[in-house]
Amino acid sequence: MIFSFLAGQTAWAANPRQMLWDAKNSFRSNGDTRRPSGASPAKLIAAQARQEANVDQLNFIQQTAAVQLVLPPNIVSAPATASPAVYSEFTDLSLNSLDIDAYAPPNDPLYGLQWGLSSVRAQAAWDFTRGSGSVVAVIDSGVDLDHPDLAGNIWTNLAELNGSPLVDDDHNGFIDDFQGWDFANDDNLPDDDYGLGTYVAGLIGAIGNNGIGCIGIAPEAKILPIKVLNSSGSAYLSDVEDGIRYAANAGADVINLSLGFYSSGITPGDFTSFQSAIDYAQSHGSVVVVSAGNQGEDVSVRYPAAFPQVITVGATTSSNTLASFSNRGSGLDLVAPGADIASP
Repeated sequence: MIFSFLAGQTAWAANPRQMLWDAKNSFRSNGDTRRPSGASPAKLIAAQARQEANVDQLNFIQQTAAVQLVLPPNIVSAPATASPAVYSEFTDLSLNSLDIDAYAPPNDPLYGLQWGLSSVRAQAAWDFTRGSGSVVAVIDSGVDLDHPDLAGNIWTNLAELNGSPLVDDDHNGFIDDFQGWDFANDDNLPDDDYGLGTYVAGLIGAIGNNGIGCIGIAPEAKILPIKVLNSSGSAYLSDVEDGIRYAANAGADVINLSLGFYSSGITPGDFTSFQSAIDYAQSHGSVVVVSAGNQGEDVSVRYPAAFPQVITVGATTSSNTLASFSNRGSGLDLVAPGADIASP
């Protein structure tokens, strides 16, 4: 669906002693942290670590608030109160003295419905850059690798593509990872069997001026698909951590996390492993951008949105007000279009 905004549904919830395996909150009641056959040691180690940390409960939720990094011209940091607010503290950038080639309106048939792009003045930004040379890792449910509006912008691992079959040619620990990695199924096909990742990837990097579908905010950027959510929208926290490190090692300029986890009884100190993964990405030059969440609550109890190392983005409406579902508070770094957004 073109206008399906996937508000925060429960993707997975887990007690450290009762690993959730499906999206219906069906717990492994015997307290066994083992996965079905094929579980990697990293996942079991992470499960044990969560037990030792004695964290009472983690709730892992998917979110699809805006992923654009462009701040609407008349909105600054969202207020801490629940009431939406509009500000006018930005002045227009004069382009008269710049020698540029103007980017004409794209011919993508649904461009006229993409109100978020006009709200952030994307067409003017495209005169400067369209994302060429940048890699954006989408850590989510995978990406439809054959989607006509995305296939041409999918990142390719040339070392593996030009290497030998069944050999880890680039020595990164992943064999034949031609177009990213599927941590949910431990294979090299990060295809989307849930839908969320393709939606997010389209917002970021749908190809422009190809006469079909939509256009992304960065229509010439490369999308690095990293699948951590399975077909039910479930995930292991350790898979997300591994995905962050994989993206950083692959040279991602931006790592997008349109997902999150929360609990009123936990603090960032309970997630040292996750924070270490974010620190690792930043040390490799990656910017980590996360959704604020869609519960209409203070972002301070949502992770990774509450981590100080990340850029946390809330959602606005077509009237340039904070969306009622968007999380809010002083922890927001940016707000951007995030309600009824068209995507492939």
